[in-house]
Amino acid sequence: MGVDSFPYNLLLVVHIVSVVVGFGAVSLNGLYLARSRQLPVEQRLAVGEANAFVSTKVAEIFVYVAVFVGFGVSGMSQKVYPVKAPWVAGSLVLWLVWVALWHAVVRPGTRKMVAAERELAALEGPVPDGDPRVALIEATGRKVLPVYTVLNLLVVAAVVLMVFKPGQ
Repeated sequence: MGVDSFPYNLLLVVHIVSVVVGFGAVSLNGLYLARSRQLPVEQRLAVGEANAFVSTKVAEIFVYVAVFVGFGVSGMSQKVYPVKAPWVAGSLVLWLVWVALWHAVVRPGTRKMVAAERELAALEGPVPDGDPRVALIEATGRKVLPVYTVLNLLVVAAVVLMVFKPGQ
C-alpha cells in the first residue's frame, strides 16, 4: 500500500488523533492538581474524581490505541518507517517509560488522594487539625506533581523524534 495510500493516511490520522486525545487529556493534570489544592475539600474531590475518570477511563485507552496504531502505521509504510528506525524505536522506549511512570506513580497516587478526599468530604463539620488524610493528600500530591512534568517532557521528546526522524 505505501505511505501515499488512503488506508495508510487514514491509519495515520487515527494515530495522531489518539495521541492528541490520550496524551492531551493528561497533559494538564498537574495544573488541575496544583489548582485544586487551594479549593475546599468538596470541590477538590469533584475535580479529582472528574480528572481521574477522564484520565483512566478515556485518555488511557487512547494512549494504548496510539502505540498499537503506530505499529500499524509503521507496518503499512512498506519499510519506509520501520519499527527498528531509531526515531520509531526511541519513541516506543519513551512511551514505555511514560506508561511505567503512569502505572507506578500517577494512577496509584491519584487513587489514594481521591479516596482520602472522599473520606474528608464525608465528615460532618470542618476537617480536624492534623488529620492524617490531609497529610497523605499533600505528600502524595508532592510525589505525583513532578511526575506529570516528566510525562509531558516524554511526550515532547517523542514528538521531536517523530517530526525530525533522526537516523531516517
